[in-house]
Amino acid sequence: MADQKSLAVSLGLAAGIVYLAAHAVIGEHGLVAFVGLQAQEAELNSRLNALTAERAALQAQVDRLRDTVDLDYLDERARLALGAAGENEIVFAHASP
Repeated sequence: MADQKSLAVSLGLAAGIVYLAAHAVIGEHGLVAFVGLQAQEAELNSRLNALTAERAALQAQVDRLRDTVDLDYLDERARLALGAAGENEIVFAHASP
């Protein structure tokens, strides 16, 4: 009787350990989820760095137009936006195949 009770307790403890170990690996807050979160963090940091660089470039453009007007830069931006050319410029048209 004592052997059966001891065996039942041992099996119960073993089952509990297996259950907890499985949740530690594949559970909602387990090792697999942690690795996934690390990958997501790396992707988001990469995206943040790209957006930060883009914002810095846009801020540089704004600064060039805001404080002291760089006429060459303003002329370049206006021509690009309007698709225009100057009087003494030659325009080459490129036909798409």
